[in-house]
Amino acid sequence: MLVASKIRIVSIPQGEAPQWVRHAWIGCELPCILDTCGHVPVPVVGVHTRSFRGSIAGFSVDQRVALEILHQHNPNAAAWFGDHGYPRAGERFLFKTECCEVLEQTNLEVTSPQIFDDLEGPGND
Repeated sequence: MLVASKIRIVSIPQGEAPQWVRHAWIGCELPCILDTCGHVPVPVVGVHTRSFRGSIAGFSVDQRVALEILHQHNPNAAAWFGDHGYPRAGERFLFKTECCEVLEQTNLEVTSPQIFDDLEGPGND
């Protein structure tokens, strides 16, 4: 299965950050976390309120990496996120599919999961 490995932001992303901060993402080229393909909706929370904003199809990017790239592009926008407690360890930013251009793809090998019942799983000899 082909999945995006690198995207470019081509339009203002949706979200709770001020418009000037969201606008600063345009032109940034970001490496994707390979478990999101851009087509399957995932639950998201707002960057300001931390409230559930629904499920959105898009591309995930590690927050730390994304903010390092944003800092090179627009230090003031990256500082806005820093002032609001970002990056947060282990969290991602999700960029809606419609605001992204896929620059690179990689073939992600999909394997069938191993399913065990409670009595036959590993370690239950």
